[in-house]
Amino acid sequence: MDAAGSTIDAMGWAWTLIGVGLLSLALGGELVVRGAVGAAQSLGVSPLIIGVVLMGFGTSMPEMVTSVQSVLAGAPDIAVGNVVGSNIANLLLIAGVAAALSGISSAPRLLSRDAPALAIATLVLAGLLLADALTPLAGIAMAVALALYLRLAIQSESAAVGEPEAVPMPEADGPSLPTAFLFFGLGLVATLLGAQWLVDGSADLARRAGLSEAFIGASIVAVGTSLPELAATVAAAIRGRADLAIGNVFGSNIFNSLAIMAAATWATPFGAPLTLPPSTAAFDLWAMLAATAIVILFVWTGRRLARWEGLVLLALYVGFLTTAFLVSAQ
Repeated sequence: MDAAGSTIDAMGWAWTLIGVGLLSLALGGELVVRGAVGAAQSLGVSPLIIGVVLMGFGTSMPEMVTSVQSVLAGAPDIAVGNVVGSNIANLLLIAGVAAALSGISSAPRLLSRDAPALAIATLVLAGLLLADALTPLAGIAMAVALALYLRLAIQSESAAVGEPEAVPMPEADGPSLPTAFLFFGLGLVATLLGAQWLVDGSADLARRAGLSEAFIGASIVAVGTSLPELAATVAAAIRGRADLAIGNVFGSNIFNSLAIMAAATWATPFGAPLTLPPSTAAFDLWAMLAATAIVILFVWTGRRLARWEGLVLLALYVGFLTTAFLVSAQ
């Protein structure tokens, strides 16, 4: 086979990966939402807490694996950049898409409990990075803070059981608890595999088109680790489960900022602190802080994310990618 034929076959394989990845993401997102709703119904808790804990933490596994592997491979800058970039993608891209599709109403506990937790987790991460103090000891403190938040969330949901209209419950015809967890587990695996296939195929096509590694990293790979969140959030928004959608975004960022960075610190050799890469310090870190403030402000002022606000978030994400590429190219 000549070189041209080999190239065509390689491109065909890349397109196949993209197609299979997209189908896997769509199926996985639907199964994750079905499982999350069923688990909420069976356990007697609100879909919001399921969105924060199960969906938010579960769909952050790509960031966890990528960050820890990067530190172990001697590339801690990738771990820090991955978490910061994923947090920005969650807030601007994923929340933006979900809001643009249907608008997202805010549950009271999202404002009183999860929004402050998100703000604190983001500020703690930024402060530790700027102070060059993201050490394994700090990682232990971050893990403890995450455990305390989870305990508070579960206790507040348990206390709300029985209060009239305090906890919005899903429809009563969902799957049993074992079936719900099976759906969730299968959906999570499908989204993780679909994300990897889509990233691999897209990156291969981008390289063959002559696009730079910097652009591929800033766009395809950065978005790729957030694709499970995107698939689950879009599926939730389409099915009218906005509580799951916004809980997924907030939960993912809390998990990224506390758990993933804590795990990354424990993987550093000799307890050395994780340092802030120059490009991240110059722009990305501040973009994460700004994105967090904007989303919380939008949610707080209108008690919801309106469609026009979702479009604003998407426009900001396009601006972020453009600026990040220009900064990295300098």
